[in-house]
Amino acid sequence: YQLEQFLFRAQRGETDDEDMIASMERYISENRPEAPICREALCRGAMLNQKLERALQILLAWRANGGEENLQYHLCLGLLHQEVAQYRRAGESFEKIVKRAPKYNLARLGLAETLKIRELFSKALPHYQFLINNDFRHKLVLLGLADCYLGLDENLDLAEKYCKEQLQTEPENPIAIRLLGQIALKQNRLDQAETYLREAVRLSPGDTTAHYQLIQCLKRSGKDLEREQKKFDEISALNKRFNQLNRNRLQAKDKDLPDIYCEMGELLLKSADAESALPYLFGALSYDPNHLASRRLLYKYYVERGDLPNAQEQLRYIPEKERNRLTSP
Repeated sequence: YQLEQFLFRAQRGETDDEDMIASMERYISENRPEAPICREALCRGAMLNQKLERALQILLAWRANGGEENLQYHLCLGLLHQEVAQYRRAGESFEKIVKRAPKYNLARLGLAETLKIRELFSKALPHYQFLINNDFRHKLVLLGLADCYLGLDENLDLAEKYCKEQLQTEPENPIAIRLLGQIALKQNRLDQAETYLREAVRLSPGDTTAHYQLIQCLKRSGKDLEREQKKFDEISALNKRFNQLNRNRLQAKDKDLPDIYCEMGELLLKSADAESALPYLFGALSYDPNHLASRRLLYKYYVERGDLPNAQEQLRYIPEKERNRLTSP
């Protein structure tokens, strides 16, 4: 029972319990039968906390101990490649699992997602269909099916149905709303398309696809698109830099990681994706609790949301002279 609790907590990224980590690492060092699931839990927990370099270290040690024979190793390797936008390599890892274990749903979903992202819709579609035919109605399956039908320009009514099914349980899912906008645009329902796409942009300001599709809609409607084009260019530049940092951090030295994490968090804040920014800013602080740039960004974040206790906590790490300037009326 204790191991089960440890695994559950580790996969959720709750890795601050030193006794828990020590116990799991003992299972691994003694090469017990439970070692693979311990490695998987620690690896996925590290990825959840955006500690991709820690996940890579776990995987390298795992491979050195025969990991390539283990399905969970290939799953974690695929998820790590996916995190850093290496979709072809991610797909190769997931495909190795699916060939050996066709009903490993998580691996098949990963394979479908990587094929879809690479716009190989005709190859992705059978995997999504396999999953839904086996009652795996995950939101990524529903929206993946819709995206594939849209990309293949077929079964658009069914694609719309899947998007609306997801919105019944998650009314503000930005991807479902954006896909509905794209379907409406393809069917020349321009007013409806614009409504959906503006809502998608509002809910997910960093979604370059939503911005691009909105521009296409405005262009076809004969409306002014200068403002949206400017936003699209800004978001595209931010995303390009973010993806570059995301790839670089796997090979970065520990001393450089606080600056990398901080910049990634700042880029997300500029993209109006504040919730996603926090793990990166706290990731910087996990390497350097006194990282000033991260403390400044967190202070501003908490002040803007009226969270004064957490804002005050950040001030403790900021030099007094600057602290007085930040807090003066």
